[in-house]
Amino acid sequence: MNKKYSEYVYTAMGETPNLDATSRYIWVWYEKMFIDDTGHIRAAAQQQTHSPGKNQLLVQLQGIKYNVTYYMRSGDKMIAGWESQQSSGPVNSIWNIEFIDNERIVLYQGDYIMCSTEEKYNTERRTVRAYKRGTYNFESDECQWLLGKCDRR
Repeated sequence: MNKKYSEYVYTAMGETPNLDATSRYIWVWYEKMFIDDTGHIRAAAQQQTHSPGKNQLLVQLQGIKYNVTYYMRSGDKMIAGWESQQSSGPVNSIWNIEFIDNERIVLYQGDYIMCSTEEKYNTERRTVRAYKRGTYNFESDECQWLLGKCDRR
């Protein structure tokens, strides 16, 4: 769930699920403090490194209902769900996790942070995109994701 908007990130379904031939849209839904099964995500640990004063966890995010891998598209930096089971998967699918506290994380790849901002697809869906650090950073509520309970009503 996005901290700023209290809206959940989910894998698209219905009449406009596909972004392209191999990917589904990933959006944030407008209904506050609520989640359904399209928003259930598993974080599969890929690597954990330890260095003095810093632990780093790398994960691959899986949308459970549609079995998609969340990744950052190269050109437009949209976050999408890779649907194709016929190839090894997208390049930009491994995410660093920065723990803000026990309930909030930031997901990023290099200089790009996964955020949900004022940019909307329509009145019910907010776009999820990676932004280069600067306009948004780890302290930006738009880029922080809540862990724990799914339904917060």
